[in-house]
Amino acid sequence: MIRNILNRAKWHTGNLDSFEIIVTHRGAQDDRRAFAGGAIKRIMFSGIYVEDVHAEGQDTESYIPYHRFIEITNNGEVVWTSNREDAVKS
Repeated sequence: MIRNILNRAKWHTGNLDSFEIIVTHRGAQDDRRAFAGGAIKRIMFSGIYVEDVHAEGQDTESYIPYHRFIEITNNGEVVWTSNREDAVKS
C-alpha cells in the first residue's frame, strides 16, 4: 500500500515534494522523524532510500523499511496512517 501511494505520486505528478512522511526513528525526539517526500531517492519493494545531509556536508542515503512508517501526508492531508498500536501518537 505505501509503495503504491509513493509510486503513484512519483509517476503521475512527477515529484513527491508535497508529501511528508513520519517514521519511527530510535533516538529522535519521541522516537519519530519527519522528512519531505522530495528527500526520497529510490522507492524499493520493501522500503525507500532517502537523502541525508550530515553536519560535514556529506550526502548519503539511508534506507527506511516500510514497517517503520507511521504516517504519510500530501499537502497536509493524511493519505495513509499506520494501524500498529505502537505507532499511535501519544
